[in-house]
Amino acid sequence: MSNPPGSPKKNSHSDHINESYANLPTVSRRISLIILIGIVVGIIEYLITSLLSYFLQLRFDFVQQQVDKGDMQFLAILYILPAMTLVASVVSYLSPISAGSALPEIKGYLNGAHIPGIFGVTCLIVKAIGVTIAISCGFPVGREGPMVQVGCAVANQTMKIPFWKRALIKDTGVTGGRKEVEAEEIDKEKTLLLTIGGAAGISAAFRSPIGGVLYMMEDMASYWNHETTVRAFGCTMTATLVYSLLLDASHNKNYEALILFEDIDHKDWLTADIPWFMILAVFTGCLSVCYSELLFFFQHLRKTRTRFRSPMEKTIEVTICSFVICMVPLYIGSLFGCKELPADMKADDHWGGLARFECEVGSYNDMASLWLMGEEGGIKELYSRDESKTNVFSVETLALFIVVFLLLGGFTGGLAIPFGTFVPNLFMGAAFGRMFALIVQEDNFIGVKGLSSPGTYALIGAGSMLGGYTRMTLTVVIMIAEASGDISIVMPLMVAVQISRWVANFLTEAYDHKMMELRRIPFLHDTVDKSRRNQSAGDVMIPTQPLNRRECLKKLRTIIEQDNLMRSAYPIVDNEGYLLGLVHGLVLESVLIQGFEDDENDEDMLPMEAMADPSPFTVFNTFPLSKLFPLFRKLQVEHVVVLSSKGKPIGYIPRTCLVDHDGGEVETNHHKAMSHLDMTGTARNIRRQSTGSNAPQCVLPGSPGTKPANGFESGELYDDHLDASANLRKLTSWLSPGKIRTPSKEYIERDSTTSSQGARDTAVSLHDLADRHAEEESRLTVKRVKARRDSFSGFQL
Repeated sequence: MSNPPGSPKKNSHSDHINESYANLPTVSRRISLIILIGIVVGIIEYLITSLLSYFLQLRFDFVQQQVDKGDMQFLAILYILPAMTLVASVVSYLSPISAGSALPEIKGYLNGAHIPGIFGVTCLIVKAIGVTIAISCGFPVGREGPMVQVGCAVANQTMKIPFWKRALIKDTGVTGGRKEVEAEEIDKEKTLLLTIGGAAGISAAFRSPIGGVLYMMEDMASYWNHETTVRAFGCTMTATLVYSLLLDASHNKNYEALILFEDIDHKDWLTADIPWFMILAVFTGCLSVCYSELLFFFQHLRKTRTRFRSPMEKTIEVTICSFVICMVPLYIGSLFGCKELPADMKADDHWGGLARFECEVGSYNDMASLWLMGEEGGIKELYSRDESKTNVFSVETLALFIVVFLLLGGFTGGLAIPFGTFVPNLFMGAAFGRMFALIVQEDNFIGVKGLSSPGTYALIGAGSMLGGYTRMTLTVVIMIAEASGDISIVMPLMVAVQISRWVANFLTEAYDHKMMELRRIPFLHDTVDKSRRNQSAGDVMIPTQPLNRRECLKKLRTIIEQDNLMRSAYPIVDNEGYLLGLVHGLVLESVLIQGFEDDENDEDMLPMEAMADPSPFTVFNTFPLSKLFPLFRKLQVEHVVVLSSKGKPIGYIPRTCLVDHDGGEVETNHHKAMSHLDMTGTARNIRRQSTGSNAPQCVLPGSPGTKPANGFESGELYDDHLDASANLRKLTSWLSPGKIRTPSKEYIERDSTTSSQGARDTAVSLHDLADRHAEEESRLTVKRVKARRDSFSGFQL
């Protein structure tokens, strides 16, 4: 095919080589950054596993010693209560965002909602150490879920290193050095890297690189493209490889009870099992709903209560709960008798195997074994397909264990400790699946013959339980099949996971979604709500008065004082009223503060095109709202200009108008990026182009389309983050008195309880912001301090 007329001739091969060579430094940085994230995540997962191996062995030996002495009831918890009290204190005072799995918060962050401190260094350290201690102390929690936040935090901290920070900047193709466009690209790249870090964390924990990619793709990430897939797979592969190599090099350590699905004996399932698998999936779907509802009940109870809300009270609560969670399994284990070990199993007291507990050498206690061998070790013992181990656990033991574990697992919801829920789901699902198989196959119950091993049912039960809880399908199937090495189980596992998911969806909403509503985390869904399907862009837009090519300084200053800049955007039009560009409110504010803070000539005319985005997204006012949601979500759009039937701008739609949230204004990651822009050069350029004039078109905004300042309402996550930051500064100053830092204000306090007077009293003046800019040298940081916590119920991001 010949080149179009006027186009230069080119050699595609040579051009490709030249382009590749020119992009080599940036590409090298990105590749090395991905590899570095994977290596660090793999090392952290190995360190956590090593510490767990040591602490769990110590706990196992300590409990066994106290049992032999007859003092198990009280002496066995002497080291648990101080450890959990310390964890709760650190979490409550220094990093409240580390409590729980933080998966709903991560999901909201990746969707665009800004959550402070979620991927900080403090959170990374507290999360990793806290979940290690919690598991070591016997809490019915897992480490796999928290590894997502650890992986994201590693990616967030790694990309701040100056050498790799340059890799975040892409060629935007926009001339004129528009920093707001560059900031948007950096923000998208950061979101991509955080997603990749989360995938590396979950893949290292499960030793499933493909499963880690699919998990982030299916459940967590709102934005995904081909490049994300390629880079995420490279990172998960690196993390899993590093973790596996470190484990293989540690021959003198026992990791058996900390690795899921390792070295199983391959057994095929039978066609006759399919109907029973389907029935099992129905039951595990219901069981997953019971667990999620119980977990959510205690989360809601602890969040909405009026007492035990201070860090000290939360710490005391964890201490009391630790006593209960520690003592209940020991007392229950003492109620069960001893059973003789299978012939091919040796009688030892090693952690990770069947526990002797109160029995003689050569026998074991099946109930105590489930509690003391570790969750991962218990799962592997439950799905064991060795015929000699068919009756290792009785139906009565498994039934009571499921009930007690379900109650204790749900009871941990809302406690000030890091915890995960993936492994508890797998544990309960495996126990229920094995119990179901024993009931179906034993002569004392139903007595069906010719079915597969109870271990196969345990594997199906674990997968369907996790699928019903997370509402994921492909990720669960691939993750379990990949980790177990049993490809033959894929087909029946797919059937079971799908049925379990259907049952859970029919009974209740997904746990993560309910937690996002409880924590008031803004989230942009894929589709529009049924009640708004008939609406169009004109129904949800914010009417606005467009700005001309040149506007007077007085009018622009008035706009800043009256409008909600976190939400606003201003179309720029030519003399005939047609769109020329769009300027973000925070960009306008930054330019005026840095270039015109001391200008007394309010009649100066400023060229608006110099600070505007020349290619905004536009839709007509009749554009269906159902098509608008995918535009915002899949293209990461922040503002859309609404045009009339004649093609002239009549309003705009910010992303926050479509976000599902409960009260208050929403701050997105885009807003955070805009507020950190250094617009000094742009402001200097505009100042040179401005001219003094007494132009009559200098009219102050007062039209019906102008929206007054709403004010920013504080929320629990922001309040906790501010309290934790203050506590961390106190701790730092106490440890190093000579290096006391003056904290910078993080938020601008605004009050919306009054109308015009309140807006005037609470608006931030340009001179005050200019002074702050001088103190902070070249960058304006627009932040908010805590508003009255008890006066507002809405959550602000």
